[in-house]
Amino acid sequence: MPAEKYGYHLTPEQMTFGHLIVHIVETNVMLCSLTGDLPVGDMPKLSDADPKEALVKAIKTSVDTCNGALARLTNAQLGDELTMGGRKVGCGPSRSSRLPPIGRTIVRPPRRTCG
Repeated sequence: MPAEKYGYHLTPEQMTFGHLIVHIVETNVMLCSLTGDLPVGDMPKLSDADPKEALVKAIKTSVDTCNGALARLTNAQLGDELTMGGRKVGCGPSRSSRLPPIGRTIVRPPRRTCG
């Protein structure tokens, strides 16, 4: 996307492209850190008005965080229940496992029931 289009959105209610990049970076850092039992640490201080170079660097770093988190996992951990915000997630058909949603399209861990 050209740098001058990072402020683009179809309607006022929609996120700009730059805001979408910031959202993806924050989501990657939070969910992948949780998935890989890594400390979340400080969220990158980003704004949708930051220059393209800063946003591209941040999204690449967030993908590196995800790659590192997934590399730490064993097959046995993929169906584990996690806690996010004090709430258990994982275990059972309506909850998420440790494997992030994108990974579930590639690898299907065995279903477990809570118990």
